[in-house]
Formats: sequence, C-alpha cells, structure tokens
Amino acid sequence: MVKRQTVTSSYVKALGHDPEANELHVEWPSGKVSIYSDVNAQEFNDILSAQSVGRAVIAVKNTRSHRYAG
Repeated sequence: MVKRQTVTSSYVKALGHDPEANELHVEWPSGKVSIYSDVNAQEFNDILSAQSVGRAVIAVKNTRSHRYAG
C-alpha cells in the first residue's frame, strides 16, 4: 500500500505516489481512492507544492487514465 499524506485542500484529502509504478494515489474526502497512471516523482512533488493542490490534481485527472483502489 502506498503511504498517503494529508494535504491542505477542500478538493482532496490525501496524496501518495508509487515511484516504481509511476502512479499518483488520490484519496478523496469521501475516502475513495483513485490511482492515476504515468505520474512521475517530479510531477508528484509539483502537485504537493502547487499553490492549489486541487487544481493540480484536476489537471492530472483530466489527462491521465485512472482506476479505483480496492
């Protein structure tokens, strides 16, 4: 399981990254987790440091394929 860290955002609860699979794990306020493919470590760090984490996640959501965890 990928460790997720809580972020300051009304849109997203927590984020995690799997560097081996290049996946972004997004935990939503509902507790559901989406996994987005083709997100490298630099992109993950950019999302974490973005002025708006929610907007950065939306950009990934709109351009990458995903699946639900569990």
